[in-house]
Amino acid sequence: VIHAQIHGDAFDDKLPLLIDDQVHAARHRVESQQGELLAAGGVLHAAYGQRQAREEASLIGSVSLVATLALLHLLFRTSRVLLVALPVLVGALSGAAACVALFGQIHVLTLVLGASLVGVSIDFPLHYLSKSWTLQPWQAFRALRLTLPGLALALATNVIGYLAMAFTPFPALSQVAVFSAAGLLGAFACATCLLPSLVNVPLQPWAAPLSWAERALALRQRLLCRLPSSWLLTGFVVFCLAGISQVSFKDDLRQWVSRAPALQQQAERIGQITGFEPTSQYFLVRAQTPDELLERQEALGTRLDELVAEQKLRGYLALSQLAATTVAQESLHLALPRLLEYSQPLLALGMTAGALEKELAALQAKPVTGLDQVLAGPIAEPWRPLWLGTRSDGTVAGLISLQGLRDSSTLHGMADGIDGVSLIDRPAELNRLFAETQRQAALLKMFAAVVILALLCLPFGWSGALRCLAVPLLAALGSLACLGWLGQPLTLFGLFGLLLVTAIGVDYAILMRERIGGAAVSLVGTLLAAVTTWLSFGLLALSSTPAVSNFGLAVGIGLVFAFLLAPWAAKTTEEPAS
Repeated sequence: VIHAQIHGDAFDDKLPLLIDDQVHAARHRVESQQGELLAAGGVLHAAYGQRQAREEASLIGSVSLVATLALLHLLFRTSRVLLVALPVLVGALSGAAACVALFGQIHVLTLVLGASLVGVSIDFPLHYLSKSWTLQPWQAFRALRLTLPGLALALATNVIGYLAMAFTPFPALSQVAVFSAAGLLGAFACATCLLPSLVNVPLQPWAAPLSWAERALALRQRLLCRLPSSWLLTGFVVFCLAGISQVSFKDDLRQWVSRAPALQQQAERIGQITGFEPTSQYFLVRAQTPDELLERQEALGTRLDELVAEQKLRGYLALSQLAATTVAQESLHLALPRLLEYSQPLLALGMTAGALEKELAALQAKPVTGLDQVLAGPIAEPWRPLWLGTRSDGTVAGLISLQGLRDSSTLHGMADGIDGVSLIDRPAELNRLFAETQRQAALLKMFAAVVILALLCLPFGWSGALRCLAVPLLAALGSLACLGWLGQPLTLFGLFGLLLVTAIGVDYAILMRERIGGAAVSLVGTLLAAVTTWLSFGLLALSSTPAVSNFGLAVGIGLVFAFLLAPWAAKTTEEPAS
């Protein structure tokens, strides 16, 4: 068994991949000699997660962009329309520049989720390109002038929604929010200032989608004549309440990294061979002197022995198992002479009294051994990393590592009554941070919804603003209900996905509310925006990383509801003009 210790951060962008490459090279050398090498460690899982995330970001971004461009080329029948990829590029560069400027680096999850910005960035040019179905002869600047108020309003609501997430206490979520907000600003600038001059050519889009939209609106009207909106809303609310009641709200650090079956199997085999099954939890023990440290570790070890006896813990390593206190060693020295009283079995085996007395004298002559001396011996190799030495304030510190822990909750309260002992449970701390971030994100989104409502009141009035805001909120509730029906938990990034649905869904409501070019054209534009966005976010549901998959699933389902509910944002005949 070779224990290796890295000098750096396991979440460093390059270090995990470097260590992973070294392990692969060592395995190749061992296997070339007909041997087998097994390796385990958090840094290897971090390297695997980084590789998977980068590959997924590249694949998802490429597939969504190619599929979107192919769809637009099919609909508009000109290669000039492929220039809508420019806002995507500008948006990605703007987001990356903002992250580097504010944070100094870009988290790998930001790249994965940021790759999905493709669909949202393309929505801006699609809003005025879709008007080519009715605004003939087509002029890009004319369509832009007609749709610019709605585009600006959609940008403002999206940026408000994203920036609300930037104030959460979780750094990765804040970085994703900054990346997305800056990316949307860059994409909007490109779509309104540069792109119209590049696509200002005659457009004759495929006519079939417009006729499909007209039939869909006619079918919707006939449905509403038979089933009033109040009945449909009641049924939808019942569906949501029943689904939400089945949702489990949980977050776990393990959801951040895709599982590596090969690494897990190697770790299990190492545990079977060596009995070494380290956990993420450990005890930190502080004291004024090494002797006091050993006494406190021994007191805690007595309690841990009970967990071992109950098979809730496989074992542990403590410095008190290896070394004895000065008092204990001195007591042993005082007791050594009495050993001759019990030497009859040894004499019966052939030992001479002189040999026993000589050995006893040698033991009595040995001085008291300090902890540093004990740890310097070869037998102390497993315990040596547990000694943290003397601190700057003169105190000493050491660790008690745990192996084969079944349930971390059994450790809470274990150190009560023992001074200087602290339980270090980083996964539990992060899970509490996730829960707190969820709570704050929900509150921030409520505040953002109030701001968006006030902003929508300016062009649409209170009644119109409420209808526009109700569309994304109901879409988010529908997505949350579907997670419950599918047996999926709501993770932190799943919540972020729902909040994103509320931001994107406002765009669809605004587009249907304005009805530039007619209701059917607005529906076609909404469908194009939904499809291109779904190609970006919906594909994330296929990610091997649970947190990213939950995010993609929440957004993908929410976009479907947002599109279906968008026509209800249109102005009703009895609604007063604003």
